[in-house]
Amino acid sequence: MHVLLELERETLAPYELTPNRLSRDMYDHLPLPWTIAQPVEAFSASEFVRREWDRDGVLSNGETFFGGVQLTPVDVFQKMLGTASMVTRWREAHPELVGTDQDVVTAFGARLREALGPGVEALDMGAGTVILMFKKKN
Repeated sequence: MHVLLELERETLAPYELTPNRLSRDMYDHLPLPWTIAQPVEAFSASEFVRREWDRDGVLSNGETFFGGVQLTPVDVFQKMLGTASMVTRWREAHPELVGTDQDVVTAFGARLREALGPGVEALDMGAGTVILMFKKKN
């Protein structure tokens, strides 16, 4: 959903830390054992396998998220979002907006409800998934 991508990549991006960005980007820029300053010889790039599904909400199989979906009310999703570290940092930077219609979570909820359409108060939530597999040499 573009509303969520916009929230993550535009509104909250300035409040990301490296771990947030690594996770959001599905570990695309994660330092790997053979790419760090002192490579770890026990792991070989040729034995590394990366699998990913549903990046940016584009369903890999065209039907449903790899990890399944959960019908989530918008207000519950907003409460979950309110606990995110980036939201906490945004709120620390904008204390005058917390609890108003311009609060990052409140504004997002309004935009999400608009995108969902009249009378829709829940959405099927799923997520992109990535699995990184490393094989250690004997």
